[in-house]
Amino acid sequence: MNRLAELRAAHTAMAQARLPEHFERLSWDAQTLAAHRERAYRTLIKLATERSLWHRQRLSSLGLDALDPDDLTALPNMTKLDVMGSFDTIVTDPRLTL
Repeated sequence: MNRLAELRAAHTAMAQARLPEHFERLSWDAQTLAAHRERAYRTLIKLATERSLWHRQRLSSLGLDALDPDDLTALPNMTKLDVMGSFDTIVTDPRLTL
């Protein structure tokens, strides 16, 4: 089996293993969904500021604990020019470079 086929098989297996979890979410009530969305939002912001120098600097003036996942307008936009000009400090995996 070539490398691409191996990666495809591994990806398919991981996706299939997660299907029950995703199907369970279809029955979540609004409160459970909102709580999950807020946890995921806070986790994403935390990881971005911990692992990305660019995001840490960009978001440093915001009160991250006060950010509301229902009001994404509080977050500054990230443009294609930002990505292209600062890619190496945006990514959270230092092995990735432009």
